[in-house]
Amino acid sequence: MEMCYDGALVMPKNYAVVSEEEMTYVDGGGIPTWLGGMVIDGIITAITGGFAISGIYAMKKFLKQNSRKLVKNISKQIMKM
Repeated sequence: MEMCYDGALVMPKNYAVVSEEEMTYVDGGGIPTWLGGMVIDGIITAITGGFAISGIYAMKKFLKQNSRKLVKNISKQIMKM
């Protein structure tokens, strides 16, 4: 849409006039976004940390139960080489 007429700027044919009161910005209030982000980051960190700790305990338990089998299998493979 061209908005110049004889070198001067003009308004388009279809426009709406808005008063100043309708243009005021209102702060949303509520909790700040940085606080919400910190809460979400904390939850994600706690969940992934819990999974990591439970994985470490499961690995320790597995190694404790199967250490002789693992050593036996590894030594067999080394002897084949």
